[in-house]
Amino acid sequence: MPTGASHLNLGMGAIVFAQGAHQFATSHPRSKAALIAGGIVGGLYVASAQLINKNEGQYGHALGALTSIALSGRMGHYYYKTGILIPRGVLAGFAAAAGLYNIIKLAEYM
Repeated sequence: MPTGASHLNLGMGAIVFAQGAHQFATSHPRSKAALIAGGIVGGLYVASAQLINKNEGQYGHALGALTSIALSGRMGHYYYKTGILIPRGVLAGFAAAAGLYNIIKLAEYM
């Protein structure tokens, strides 16, 4: 059973993977890069949640924070460049919020 602290990272993993799969399915030609990136970043979020569930919260929250910083930076850049809010601007906001949460939780271990 997942602990409460890991739910955000599990949710972010699902959202990012689903977004990558959606981008792959709807783009013409098919975007393998979006599918691969969504799988990798989603997998990193799930891995951080698993670390938290195994009582290695310090490493799990650190991984979640680093993943969130990278994702919010990349999606924020796309949003800034295109000005299109959905999905990249929203994803940047979610990632920033997840990063802030993971940083706050990581500070509890220090």
